[in-house]
Amino acid sequence: METIMTTQLTLHTKATAAPNLFETYWTTGRKQGVIDITIPDPETPDAAIIAELSAMHYLLSHKEICGSDRAGNGMEINVTFGAIRKVAQNTSNKKHLFAHGRFLLTRYAEAKLSVSKDNDWIRLARAENRREQLVIDEPLPETIQVAGIGKVGLSFHIIERMMERANYASIGAAWRHLYRMLGGGKVSEVALPADVAQQKASKHGSVGKHLRVASEPWRFVLSNGNRGYGCSLPMLVTAYVRA
Repeated sequence: METIMTTQLTLHTKATAAPNLFETYWTTGRKQGVIDITIPDPETPDAAIIAELSAMHYLLSHKEICGSDRAGNGMEINVTFGAIRKVAQNTSNKKHLFAHGRFLLTRYAEAKLSVSKDNDWIRLARAENRREQLVIDEPLPETIQVAGIGKVGLSFHIIERMMERANYASIGAAWRHLYRMLGGGKVSEVALPADVAQQKASKHGSVGKHLRVASEPWRFVLSNGNRGYGCSLPMLVTAYVRA
């Protein structure tokens, strides 16, 4: 069985004198940094929480500071706001946060989140060496590289379907299998029979691309564009099994 060492990421977010500009300090291991996050829309509710969610997603999935091809297993994340833990537990009544926090329900669903206001760990000189800027005018997408296609977005729905239709030990295991299949496999498009394609177009408005991976029973549906997941990339929207 693969052993995953525990990795800890700690975040602390605070407002600045400028409206809707926040600083998120972070540390993992001996590394520290800070991200200046701008939320352009002054009417955005819970802007500080969205800033921290965005910083976390950026650090984990886009910068991969805790390692590439990582899911949430073996990961402990300390956050500033209790609302973020509620998003991760799918118990928040702040529905506007889910578009920014959906990555906590998919790839990082197994991460353990705790809430702390402590910022004594911040060393300003060390953090300044890794200062970055981030502008958030829409949710950052969770992404995956598909062989022969490129970067696509990943919907929450596809992981749900994989968990329902196969005996994965965990959401993290389903994510890693998806990553290996689509990132390293031989991916090709499946031509649907004309009557099936017409039926799907009538039901869903479009057929999308149906993909398969050599030597795998899984089929994947790639949408032609944005389906409301907060990104303009093509989206992997569901998965099913064919013998």
